Amino acid sequence: MKLHCYKCSKPVSTEVPDSTIVRAVLECPECIEKEPEGGFRYLDCSTGHVTKSDMELLDVHGMDNATDTMPMMSAVYPEGAWVGTMHTLEEDELKAEENNLRKLEFSEAFLKVLAFARGKDCKYVCLDCDAKIYDELKVFDW
Repeated sequence: MKLHCYKCSKPVSTEVPDSTIVRAVLECPECIEKEPEGGFRYLDCSTGHVTKSDMELLDVHGMDNATDTMPMMSAVYPEGAWVGTMHTLEEDELKAEENNLRKLEFSEAFLKVLAFARGKDCKYVCLDCDAKIYDELKVFDW
């Protein structure tokens, strides 16, 4: 017998003995790559990858205190913040908005987190004190 994706029914395994008991939900790579209808992809990322100043700036310039100079959506909560990755911007617009963030004194590490998330096709980053730490990103102890 072969095991199949629960969404599209494509086979996701080689032959498995019929006597094998499998208790799992399986999904093929193509279905994993698709965003859920009405949903979005986000990066769960430790607040340790940004500076304390970045988190303070998100609080100052967040949705409740939005300014014309803040190029992205952000919503702060006690353990972190949701931040838009500016994924819809063209390259020249993105560079301009990154420069606006630099003028607001966001760190290069913060910009790298956004770029890392965009590289994974994420529309948002959930910066959370208990979230994943990535080897590819700098870590701050604050």
